[in-house]
Amino acid sequence: MMTETEVKGYSIWLIPDQKTQADLESVTQDLRVRFDGPDIPLHLTLLGQITDQPDHIVNQFRKLALGQSQLDLTFEYIGYERLFFRALYLKIVESPELLNLNKIARASFHRESDPPFLPHISLLYSSSEKAEKRLFENQIQKVAIKNIPMVSLELVRTQGPVSAWKSIEVIDL
Repeated sequence: MMTETEVKGYSIWLIPDQKTQADLESVTQDLRVRFDGPDIPLHLTLLGQITDQPDHIVNQFRKLALGQSQLDLTFEYIGYERLFFRALYLKIVESPELLNLNKIARASFHRESDPPFLPHISLLYSSSEKAEKRLFENQIQKVAIKNIPMVSLELVRTQGPVSAWKSIEVIDL
């Protein structure tokens, strides 16, 4: 059974292209069924738990997207943690472009003192044990995704449980 941690506020996500999403769909679907995880869209959280006023958040989100272009990110390794939101993920290489975008996002919301950025794409939200998740490593490796084009920014209201999250706006890069 899934033990879910609730979050608050809004998040800014980078969204991969349709091909990457399709390539990983069978893996993520199997993971959700096996570990009773919620259905989550593939994304990289650029900045989470933003708790400013909604109008300010939307305006800053739109400013952040201005002039941004597609980011081509690189898969580094498969990670496992005992944290619900990082149960099983693709660790992403910390490219200068990605780190700069994160820095701009943090500055936009006065979040420069946040913990270090860990760029990743979660494949599973779950409280399951690490050993069980290793069973899927070969299946994930078979997908052979090395480069991941991020083609849009999405503002998501991530208030409460995952099932209550709601997309507010998507901007193509």
